[in-house]
Amino acid sequence: MIFDQVYSHSSDFYYALTSAQRTYDMQIHSYFEVVVCSYGSVELSIKNQKITIKEGEGVFIAPYTLRSYTITEGSLAYIFIFSPSFIPDFAKRLENQEYTNYVFTMKKTILNSIFTLAKGNTLSNDGSIIMPKPDEFTLKAFLYSIISSFAEDNTLVDKKTESIIIKEILQYIEQNFTLDISLQSLSQAIDYDYEYLSRVFNKIFGQNFSSLVNQYRCNKAQQLIATTNQTLAQIATNSGFQSVRTFNRVFKSIVGKSPSKI
Repeated sequence: MIFDQVYSHSSDFYYALTSAQRTYDMQIHSYFEVVVCSYGSVELSIKNQKITIKEGEGVFIAPYTLRSYTITEGSLAYIFIFSPSFIPDFAKRLENQEYTNYVFTMKKTILNSIFTLAKGNTLSNDGSIIMPKPDEFTLKAFLYSIISSFAEDNTLVDKKTESIIIKEILQYIEQNFTLDISLQSLSQAIDYDYEYLSRVFNKIFGQNFSSLVNQYRCNKAQQLIATTNQTLAQIATNSGFQSVRTFNRVFKSIVGKSPSKI
C-alpha cells in the first residue's frame, strides 16, 4: 500500500530504527525520511528513479515523495522519519524548490552521532530495533547536521509542476477522505484540467483516483483499529466508507483480511 498510517499525523513526530534485510513497499507520507546504509547496500526507488547506496552513504527524502527500498541480505541501515517542524527553515525552502539528487555521503561526525542515538534501543515486533527519541536540542542539532551534509552534495532547483501536483493531490486526499470525493472534485479543488490531471495521475501512481483514496481509507482504518476502542461501524464511518458492507469488501481486497481479523 502507498499510504502508511504507522506515521500518524503529528507536528513533533520522530521515529528512528535500525533495520536489517527487509523490503519497504512503495509508500508516501507527510514527513522527511533519511535512510543511511551502515554496511552492505540499500536499493531504492524514489519517484521511479532507481538508486543504490552503500556503506557510509545516505538518501534524504522530502515529504510527499513516492519511495520504496530494500535493505539487501547481509546489510544494515538506519532509518529516520520526522516532522518538518523540527527543521522549519529547511522545510520552508522546499515548498517551492527541490534537490536534483537524493544521495549524499555521511560525514564521520554524523555517523558517530547515529551510534550515540542508537543506545538504549528496543526491539520492535517486526525485528527492527527502535531508537529512542533524544531531547529536542540534541535531535535538532543532529537533523541539521544531516541537512548540512546533504546540501553540500546537492543543488536546489525550482520544483517541476509534477512535484507540486503530487503534493496537492495527497494533501487533498488527507483533508477530504471522509467525504465523497472524485477526480472531478479534485480537479476543481486544485484548479487543473480534468483530462490533464487524469493523465498525470495515472503516470505518477499507476492506478485510478478511487483506488488511491481507498488505500488511504484502509490505512486510516488500520490505525483506528490499532489505537482506539471504536466499533467497526464507527471506524468505517471515520475512515470515509459509506457503509460497513463496503468497508469490509474494500478492506479485505486491499489488506488481504477482513477488519475483524486485524
